[in-house]
Amino acid sequence: MRQIRIGDTVQAFWDANIIGEVVNLGSVKHETFLVGGTLEQSPFCDVKLRSDKIVRIKVTDVFHVD
Repeated sequence: MRQIRIGDTVQAFWDANIIGEVVNLGSVKHETFLVGGTLEQSPFCDVKLRSDKIVRIKVTDVFHVD
């Protein structure tokens, strides 16, 4: 599977209406409420929809549209 990069056109697995261009990539720390848990980084991408709205989605929830 190809790596998602800025400028790629992607679509969400769970919502076919979320389709657009990746404008930003990053990661955010998850807060773990369990004792002894670890803080993991979760990668995300900001997707600019055709309506010019920007939504933040986990990278694992999108796929390339070619």
